[in-house]
Amino acid sequence: ASKIDEPSSYQIYIDTTLTQNYTSHYYRLIGITSFGELTAPSPVLKTMGRDRTAPPNPIIEPAIDYKGTIKIAWKYPTAPADLKGFAIGKSFSSSGPFQKQGAILPVNSREWVDEKPEILGGNYYVVYAIDTAGNESESYATYGFLRDSIAPSTPSVPTGTIDTNGIVRLKWKLGPEMDIMGYRVLFSNAPDHEFSMLTPEPLADTTYTDSITLNTLTRKIYYRIAAVDRNFNHSKLSDILTLEKPDLISPVQPLFSNFIVSDSSVFLQIIQSSSTDVSKHLLLRREADNLPWATIANWSKPDSKSSYSDLSVQGGTYYQYALQAVDSAGNKSALSPTVEVKTVPRKNREAIKSGTAVFNVEKKAVDLKWIAPTKPVKYYVIYRGKDGNAPISLISVDGKSIGYLDNTWVGKGKYSYLLKAVYTDYGESPYLQFNEIVIP
Repeated sequence: ASKIDEPSSYQIYIDTTLTQNYTSHYYRLIGITSFGELTAPSPVLKTMGRDRTAPPNPIIEPAIDYKGTIKIAWKYPTAPADLKGFAIGKSFSSSGPFQKQGAILPVNSREWVDEKPEILGGNYYVVYAIDTAGNESESYATYGFLRDSIAPSTPSVPTGTIDTNGIVRLKWKLGPEMDIMGYRVLFSNAPDHEFSMLTPEPLADTTYTDSITLNTLTRKIYYRIAAVDRNFNHSKLSDILTLEKPDLISPVQPLFSNFIVSDSSVFLQIIQSSSTDVSKHLLLRREADNLPWATIANWSKPDSKSSYSDLSVQGGTYYQYALQAVDSAGNKSALSPTVEVKTVPRKNREAIKSGTAVFNVEKKAVDLKWIAPTKPVKYYVIYRGKDGNAPISLISVDGKSIGYLDNTWVGKGKYSYLLKAVYTDYGESPYLQFNEIVIP
């Protein structure tokens, strides 16, 4: 190429005198020197004027969803004489490129129907006006879409886990619909409460990570998901996913409310832990501060105890007692305030006279009766065992009682009962053993 400051070696001539296109014209060049001398003529150039002016632009109208197809319409108020027809261009993007669809439409055409629009992709259209010389003009692009009022199917129940830091990880299966845009995740602290939205915008994934606090009395959290398609149709909510939070909170400690010491037992009144997730209570005992605690009794739900009689004590001995609750996650409460006792020396006390045990079918209870001793009794302690297991304390009754109706038996089996009197000076009688009862 020539430098910018150098003159061009080419000369251009434009003939503006033509009056008709497509008529042959002939040209040749003759050079003239500075002395007026003429060169020989150049070879003859045959050419003609051609139409390079594009027709007016079509005015495209908004695309219409027409029974599962997309209808394109346009206006063309003034059609030039050399208009050949129209063509439709289609693209996935408003910026093109646009591919012409089918053959050129007749000059009088003002609409066209796309029988196979894209369901998921973009449907952008332009209209071309084309003249007989092949010149064409293009309309603005319009966007077409199919109306969709059908919601996606209900998602399957998600799965999930909660770690000890309170991080919740959820996942679910991708729905079968091709037009799913994403999912919304909802949660609640109770299955019958209103679920709250966690994802203001549809989540384009099948996993979600949530963060919750574990320092709360609610032991469970609940999640549901909904699928959202490209037209923002929402599916029904999935069934509820229930996740149990890791339990890091120790249960409330149980307490002793009272105790009674005799020469042969220590009677303890118990207030169990008020925590709802307690699975087991432990009764601990030791004989000195520097000795380890030993578990002398334990009971699990649904068993409940309001009292316990320790019959394994020795008279004239120092004891410490404590209670501890264990929840379903294995967390242990703090030990209860201890009870410190010293048993009195053993004394022989009057035995309880004979007693009987009868199963009352009508009342569905075991009817215990006995003859009171001659000495004043402060209270009686009743023990019960089942199917050969050692009897444990069941209940204490007033010292004036001469009978008790037990309707707390659990299931069929062979039941054995013992009775002990605790006298007003806290001496204790020998055990009275009742006849065994078989409950069919």
